[in-house]
Amino acid sequence: MNFDHDGYRPVNNRDFLMSNLRLVICAALAATGLVFFSGNLQAETGVRECLLTPSNTCVDRLNTRLNDLETGMQNTSVQSLLKLRRVSALVFWRKFDLAEAIVNAIPTDARNTILKDSALVAIVSVSHEDPPGRARRLLAQIESAEYYEIARANYIANLARASDPETALQALAATNRPNKPLKYVAVGELSQGLALDGRLQEAVALIRNGTGNDEGREGSYLSFLVINELDQGRITNAEKLLTDIRDPFWKAIARSEIAGALAKTGKMAEAEKWFHQAQREMANLEQPDRRFRVFETFARSAVTGQRLDLAANAVGGVGNFPIDQATALSRIVEIAAGKVTQSEWRPIADRAISLLMKLEVSSEATRIRRDSGWSRLADAVAMAGDPKLAARLTKKISDKKWQDHNLAQIVRTSTHSSQFQEALDLLELQTDWDKRVQGYISLAQVAENSGHKDLAKESLVTAIGLIEGPEFVPVNETTISHLARYESRAGQYERAEMRLRHVKDKELQIRGRIFNLDMAATHGSKDDYDRYFAIAREAIETIESTDRQVLFLQILASQLISVGKTQPALEFGRSIEKGCARDRFLESTASLMVDHQLFSPAQKLISEISDPVKRAAQEHQMVLNALRLSLAR
Repeated sequence: MNFDHDGYRPVNNRDFLMSNLRLVICAALAATGLVFFSGNLQAETGVRECLLTPSNTCVDRLNTRLNDLETGMQNTSVQSLLKLRRVSALVFWRKFDLAEAIVNAIPTDARNTILKDSALVAIVSVSHEDPPGRARRLLAQIESAEYYEIARANYIANLARASDPETALQALAATNRPNKPLKYVAVGELSQGLALDGRLQEAVALIRNGTGNDEGREGSYLSFLVINELDQGRITNAEKLLTDIRDPFWKAIARSEIAGALAKTGKMAEAEKWFHQAQREMANLEQPDRRFRVFETFARSAVTGQRLDLAANAVGGVGNFPIDQATALSRIVEIAAGKVTQSEWRPIADRAISLLMKLEVSSEATRIRRDSGWSRLADAVAMAGDPKLAARLTKKISDKKWQDHNLAQIVRTSTHSSQFQEALDLLELQTDWDKRVQGYISLAQVAENSGHKDLAKESLVTAIGLIEGPEFVPVNETTISHLARYESRAGQYERAEMRLRHVKDKELQIRGRIFNLDMAATHGSKDDYDRYFAIAREAIETIESTDRQVLFLQILASQLISVGKTQPALEFGRSIEKGCARDRFLESTASLMVDHQLFSPAQKLISEISDPVKRAAQEHQMVLNALRLSLAR
């Protein structure tokens, strides 16, 4: 586990590393002129076979082809960039020997230093001691001070997780740059390792040394140790750690966690003392946002300990303003939703209602805040399982559009909670006809997916009746398109097509027709596919802008590729006039095929790209993806 800048939230090492590498790659692409030697795009027989059926036996052949593509480029920065991509793929599958060999082949001129350092970071960050000494040796080769510390932090963190903390501490000292003060990295992992090893005071000392005078950062690490100790059932240790936390905010957070743990284990009298102390600490914080953050932890701990009354009594610590206290009460109801009975959360909701009712509206800002309070409380009550009360609270919002929006949200909450009858009843209250029809369509889809066929039919018939019936309620074209999509999913392709003919927005209509074709291609007959393919293709041809035509051809191609139909994409490419637009289509579509592991048809598209630079880049991407797949076998 890595840690973000404040030391509290865990971050995945691999995600962190890859996101940094992507930034480096993008920067290098922006700064580098791409000049390739034109290579032979017809791959050797062995490579072609590997593209058809990737396997572990293909690794050498694919690596050879990638090396040929890389070294065939005149610009050494581009060579280094593509080698970096290959190193990243090999490291992911722990092929460290090969990755190191590629790093050693990266050109050594000054322009490539950052790319070589990036490749070294990739290896060091994953290969901590495989074989022993590799990571330390490669770490020493990194020239950039910034990249060195990134790699060092990941190396130490890996050691802390994979071996005893003493080994990691020795490596921390050994990898510090010569003649520099000891720089602490991976403080979270090291302190956690020491704590798990029973060396709690050493963990505290390390945190203190590693964070300097930053009490906030120190408190975040110590709070994390408190949570770890509580997870291990060592409440006494967690209580001792609290004395080391100097930052008032983190002390209140940690105390709330301990109070919840005590309540959960049945030590209620002791828990109450800790809750009351945490409440006082929260109230003494100057910043309102920090008080709310502590209250969030406090409320969760109270709910966990089945003591909603303690959370309700603490809302005064959030602030003196009634709207702030109502917001805090609403948050309790949200947190408690699904965990307690209505008889337990309803008094808390009633108290929030009373506060909002008494709030005097003296300005537009106050009115907006009160409306926001009603909106949040209504949402919380709907989450807790009482959509009827939620609807009544929504009616108290003074802004009519906001009211309609909130009611639609409550309908969605009820629908996705399988409270279908309640959702139907609430839709009758919706005065925005467009939102009402959308609600019926959404309800029909969810109900059908849940096996409630009769209710789905009832809801759909109601939606269609509102659109097509004698009263003809006004709905926008997006809603009509949603209804057409529902019909497409239901296999009613012709009905969906007839409905889409009434959509005047051409691009919205085309998107609907592409979706209809997607459903027909997936679930319909060959005749269905042929008919709706022709309709979608003809509609795209009516678009006047070439760029927009190409965009919709890409969308159409992607839908067809996802159901295994690749031939139309090649035909689309050939229908576009040669030039940049055609190459963009071929590049985009080839990349999509590669993502779907359709290497053979992707090869055909790549061979049609007229620009040799783009053609070579696409081949490299394709072969690299085939290598990844081969390594996974």
